[in-house]
Amino acid sequence: MKRIKEDTPTTYVLPKPRQVAGATAFSFEGEVAAGPQVSYQSRIYSFAGPDITLSARSGYAAKLGVTGIPPTEAEIEASIFLALGLTGSAKLTLLRWDLLNLTIFQVGVRLNLLEYRDKWRL
Repeated sequence: MKRIKEDTPTTYVLPKPRQVAGATAFSFEGEVAAGPQVSYQSRIYSFAGPDITLSARSGYAAKLGVTGIPPTEAEIEASIFLALGLTGSAKLTLLRWDLLNLTIFQVGVRLNLLEYRDKWRL
């Protein structure tokens, strides 16, 4: 019989970092656009009804991504674009609160005027 008080001390193993199986990727993505927007709102007693919105935008979109730990590949995508859109929605408003805001359809087209893509091995 051994007394608990005289038992050997516990040893702890420190964790060692290791690479996770599979590919690890990080990416940063953003878009900036500006342009006019025209809306038509039809309300029954200023309570409920459809909205139709037509928009035209121009802008810049970019994406930067890296793969692996430590990074082994880098990729960049950038574009300058024109976009047209048509959106139809239904709204139900009570006093100043929107009780229902439902998009019924959304149609759009985007034209890339200038596009750049590149990939590097690090």
